[in-house]
Order: sequence, then C-alpha cells, then structure tokens
Amino acid sequence: MECNVSFLDPLTRHQSDLVIGKKLSIGRKPGASGLVVGSTDNYVSSIAVELSKKVDELVIWNRSSHSELDIRTQKGLRVLFPDEKFSVRESATIIIPSKDFSYKIEVGVVGAPQIRESTSDTRRLDGHDLSLAEERIPTLCGLCASYFYPKKYGVAPLTANEIAEKLSKVALDVTAKAVNNKIQRTREQVEEATGLYIEDREGLAQYLIRKGHITKAMVDKYF
Repeated sequence: MECNVSFLDPLTRHQSDLVIGKKLSIGRKPGASGLVVGSTDNYVSSIAVELSKKVDELVIWNRSSHSELDIRTQKGLRVLFPDEKFSVRESATIIIPSKDFSYKIEVGVVGAPQIRESTSDTRRLDGHDLSLAEERIPTLCGLCASYFYPKKYGVAPLTANEIAEKLSKVALDVTAKAVNNKIQRTREQVEEATGLYIEDREGLAQYLIRKGHITKAMVDKYF
C-alpha cells in the first residue's frame, strides 16, 4: 500500500507533495519531518492531524485539542472529533478548519485491499435492531446534500420544498409534507434505536453522514 499527501497553501499558493512513510504529522508546528499547514494561523493546532500507515489501511488521528476535522471519501463525509481516529482504505480529503480558511489536504491511498459491501433493501443503523427504509433514502440524500456540495446548495440543509422540487426533476413525486414526515420518522427511529437526542435537522444530517448511512455516491444519484 502506498500513501501520499498533497497540499496547496491558500495564502502562499505553495504546493507540497509528500510520501507517507510510517507516519506523518500535519499542523502549524508539526516538527522537522512534518507538513506545515497554517504556520501563522494560531487557530490551527501545532499538530492538527497525524497520519499513520498500517499493513492495509491508513489511520487518520485528529490530534487537535479543539477542532473537528472533515474527512471526505467516495463513501461520504466523516466528522472526526478531537483525539478520535478513523481508518481508510481509499483516497480521502482532510479539511482542517480555521477562522478564515479551510486547509484542504489531499491524501492518496493506492493498493489497499477493499472490503466488499453487502446489498439489501434496508440500511442497518449502528448495529442496533433497526433498519432505515430505502424509500426514505432520496429524501435523506436531499437533507444531506448541502454537506457534500456547500457551494451548490449553501451551508444549511435544503428545505422540504427544495428537496421535493429537486426530487421531482428525477421523476420522484413527493410533497414537502411527505419530505418532513420522512425526516421526522427517521429522527424518531434513530433516537429510539440509539438513545441519542437529535436536536434538529442539521443534527440528523450530520449523524447520517458521520455513520455512513448517507454517502456522496448516494447523493449524486438524486442530486
């Protein structure tokens, strides 16, 4: 398995390309062998993220004490909380947030063995005895679309009317009322199955994306 990192500094426009050996630290002051990101940006941690190669996967570790990271792969968006680790077997984009910038780290992963995904008419939620009905998937993709395409849809989830309107363009006849009902039923299911409290639509969208129930590929099918 080979892994590499590419970073274009948004201020200096300097391009950095590195091969990941055993591990690579990334941040404001990552050390002599690390990748410097946001050298004058105090919002960025000295070591914001650490990448380490295992036999057949790359481990992404959020070393920041205060900032979440966005990890984007073909399977979807994963929000990585401080001190949390996440393993990938495919290329990914890591977004390090700041007050004024978002630092985008492109990570290439080649040669990692892939795990086959099972197919079914329902999607299980986190090992709990509950499945997410496939007929709700288009609506939930609409709920999550803005997280994958903020430039296209804005930073907030689409409204029920907007979701219904866009789904009509792909021959899916659904009303705004039905959209709201599908979202609410999903929220209730998740809360009952997991014991979590989902505060709002944003919270539900973030949960579905973070747990991999809605992916970029799924959103692309409808939006």
